[in-house]
Amino acid sequence: IPNQAPVPPASNLQCPAGTELTYDNFGEAFMLNYCTTCHSTLLAETARAGAPTHINFDTPENVQVWRASILTFAVYEGATMPPSQNIPPEDKILLTEWLSCGAPSGSDNIE
Repeated sequence: IPNQAPVPPASNLQCPAGTELTYDNFGEAFMLNYCTTCHSTLLAETARAGAPTHINFDTPENVQVWRASILTFAVYEGATMPPSQNIPPEDKILLTEWLSCGAPSGSDNIE
């Protein structure tokens, strides 16, 4: 991943009608369970297991910036994150839905 934020794909992400997933009711817990053990601003570089220091997922805003990369590295075929590959399929489905809808926080309007 380059040192700049990726541009989220505009054409291939479909937000399902009626979704209610937000950072508050899904994203925060998901990120805490699977991502911020390496991708957190609270971690020293030596505690990040090689994760770049500029890629962090401990705020809704950071997740929104990196959502395309999160999908690529954690969901799509050939995904390598998290290294343990311990995300249950049903959680990957929910992650895909939430990110496809713009990764809204609890106070956002879902796109």
